[in-house]
Amino acid sequence: ECVERINRYAPSANVVLILRNPVDYLVSRYIHSARKGEISANTIVEAVETTPWLRDELDYPGIISRLEQLGEGRLLLLSYELLAEDNLYFMRKVVSHLSGGRETLDTVLVNVKQNVARNSTFPMFSRILSSAAKFARRFQLHNLVNAAKNTGILKLIERGVDADAHAKLRKQAELVVEEKFRESVDIWKSVSPS
Repeated sequence: ECVERINRYAPSANVVLILRNPVDYLVSRYIHSARKGEISANTIVEAVETTPWLRDELDYPGIISRLEQLGEGRLLLLSYELLAEDNLYFMRKVVSHLSGGRETLDTVLVNVKQNVARNSTFPMFSRILSSAAKFARRFQLHNLVNAAKNTGILKLIERGVDADAHAKLRKQAELVVEEKFRESVDIWKSVSPS
């Protein structure tokens, strides 16, 4: 329904779709979703098999096909890696596209903040906090959620993912992506720097 909604509420809006390496995306999304209780699968393979929305998020051809219905020139594809590599160039492209080429970005300070994959020391508590944050966002209480994050409580209950565990997840993701999402990899490569 996204194209219909965009055309209804902002019929001249341009759209930027940022694609990430599907393997990196899958690992990150799995860790994040498991921590929040959105996925209960024990492996990435099981998560992809049992979670339709996860498969949809990795279906780059399907996503692009839907967004191309907006019309010629309204969709810009960029890679997350370009953002990480040259954030100023990335932002110039975004501003130019979103403004239909009317605006330029002469000077900007761009801070790229990357969320780091984390596990919870107290999974139930993390899930409760995540649910509370979702609930607050529904009522536009984003400042409250941000204030809660700034208390540092997450640092007390969450820790970075162990390097060995991350490597195992990456191997699982590589196999799944190679088997089921090869076209997504090709699309991502076509918009990625070198």
